[in-house]
Amino acid sequence: MLVENAARSCMQPPPSKQSHRLESTLNGSDSLYLTNNSLQGEIPNNLTSCTKLIYLFLTGNQLTGKLPTQLGSLAKLVVLELSLNYFEGAIPSSLSNMSALIVISLSSSNLYGNIPSEIGKLSRLEFFQVSGNNLSGTIPAQLFNISSIYLFAAADNQLHGSIPSNLGNTLPNLRTLALGGNVFSGSLPSSISNVSRLSQLDFSRNRFTGDVPPNLGSLQDLVRLSLGENQLGTGEADDLIFFTSLSNCSHLEVLALTGNNLSGQLPDSIASLSTKLTKLYMGGNRVFGKIAPGIENLVSLNGLAMENNLLTGSIPVFIGKLPNLVIAAMSGNQLSGQMPSNICNSTRLEEIYCDRNRLQDQIPPNLGNCPKLRVLNLAQNQLSDTVRPQLIGLSSLSVKLDLSWNLLTRVIPPFLESIEGIKNLDLSSNCLSGEVPKQGIFDNISAFSILGNNNLCGGISLLHLPSCPTPAAKKHSKEFPSMRLLLIIFAASYSFSFGENKRERLDIAIDVASALDYLHHHCQRPIVHRDLKPSNILLDNNMNGHVSDFGHAKFLGGVAISVESEYHTTSTSVGIRGAVGYAAPEYGMGREVSTNGDVYSYGILLLEMFTGRRPTDDMFKDGSSLHTFAKTSLLTNQVMQIIDPDILLVPLHLQGNDDSNNDDYNKEEELISGEMATRVC
Repeated sequence: MLVENAARSCMQPPPSKQSHRLESTLNGSDSLYLTNNSLQGEIPNNLTSCTKLIYLFLTGNQLTGKLPTQLGSLAKLVVLELSLNYFEGAIPSSLSNMSALIVISLSSSNLYGNIPSEIGKLSRLEFFQVSGNNLSGTIPAQLFNISSIYLFAAADNQLHGSIPSNLGNTLPNLRTLALGGNVFSGSLPSSISNVSRLSQLDFSRNRFTGDVPPNLGSLQDLVRLSLGENQLGTGEADDLIFFTSLSNCSHLEVLALTGNNLSGQLPDSIASLSTKLTKLYMGGNRVFGKIAPGIENLVSLNGLAMENNLLTGSIPVFIGKLPNLVIAAMSGNQLSGQMPSNICNSTRLEEIYCDRNRLQDQIPPNLGNCPKLRVLNLAQNQLSDTVRPQLIGLSSLSVKLDLSWNLLTRVIPPFLESIEGIKNLDLSSNCLSGEVPKQGIFDNISAFSILGNNNLCGGISLLHLPSCPTPAAKKHSKEFPSMRLLLIIFAASYSFSFGENKRERLDIAIDVASALDYLHHHCQRPIVHRDLKPSNILLDNNMNGHVSDFGHAKFLGGVAISVESEYHTTSTSVGIRGAVGYAAPEYGMGREVSTNGDVYSYGILLLEMFTGRRPTDDMFKDGSSLHTFAKTSLLTNQVMQIIDPDILLVPLHLQGNDDSNNDDYNKEEELISGEMATRVC
């Protein structure tokens, strides 16, 4: 109604005592300002009676319906501002009749269809904004010939086609070109470097291919360059050569290249980029080598994103010297070594993403000195030791702490309960043990994860963890870390060629482990087999392993299972259970039956399967055993030397005198016995 009243007022002078609101919005007969109100309904057709209207501002309302074709009759209109409404339909071609039009602003107004080619007739047009709609088709070539345009924005639509190669020549006055978020393809026009006054260039989120123009340095007013989420780059080592030219852009503040196919090492010229640069986004490319030390010169940097590349080496110390750094993202690379101890020297740091690398040693204790840190993601590394109490200083850690898939040991520190406001805590797949806290975040099962830490107990009831034993009830078993050896042997298959015989043995070992897991954890009452040995593993026609002979088996806390004779119908805690060499040593000392005994026997069984040696072989005497034999080889990085040669396609002792082959073998053995072994608790 207010718009209609304003339209009527164009036909006669307003009363002297007109409402204050109308007087404030209708400024004479040449301007209509109704911005950021709650106007609803359609634009009335009689608005076109305001033939003297020059400025029409209806931005930020709730207007609906189609844009009236009669708008074209406003021949004197200079500014048409209709953004942020809820229109429907297409842009009317009749707008081309507004020969005086300088500004067309229709962004985020739910418009669809093609951009009318007739708009190319508006020779005085300087500002063309249609971003955030559902426009489709191509941009009419006529629009690229209006040399007066200084802002051309059609981002976040469904437009397609290529960009004219001579765009830089036909639109010489451009200051902003925003075409991101469409389906444009082809090459970036190299002539863009001719637009000397260009400050904002956004070609992101399209399908552009080829090289980044190498002469962008001639755009000396450039402030923002967004080319991310395309298919730029050839995959060759010189894809980043354009960095050298960018050093001439002394006003550059944002350089976004994320999600392309750019390859190469970060050039030394990165040190010469503008000291005004606040954001350097290069994630999701194929950048390799070390993180360039020249980044230290970019003192205004608040966002550094290098994730999902092929970077190697360590995280440089200079990261902690960037005084304005807020976000540091280096996930998904091959970075190794320690995290720099000074990383929190930047007191503005809020988010650290260093997951999926090869970082080692402990979590830097001074992370507690980051007063604004909200996100810390160090998952999938090789961090060891424990979670240090210094993290208690991270009271700002309100979003996420992810330390999963590392090698953290000992108990979950109780101080994690006191970090207030944190929404997500992930400690899964580590080597943590002991009691799970119950307060703070540990009281909300949807907010934390501790899966993959098999030695935890207690916690809230929804975790379904066993109760924590009292100190007097703790018993120690000499079970051999057989799973560790199994994973080492399994990992070796990626470096040494094993035959089918090895695969069969591995499958059988997994079958037996699955059977024990069922007996110990998934029966109504846990069952201990007590006589696990090779002769009690039966194979079917498909080479599946089955555990048999339950003559010595026992329900935990109950009567022995009777399957053979009257001599097995009662339980006793006296005497050895199981065969010599396979029975757990504690059974020989009269200790109570437990699942740990089966686990020990399974470990000996694994060693026999993969070494080809029985625990009763003559070589084991004077206190030695298959257990100590394997343990010694593990500690001395000689695991491959004890594997049964019959399951290797490549002999352990390589033939000939080829030193290079022997070097390769030694390197592989070191990798398997060293790095891979540390992945297992």
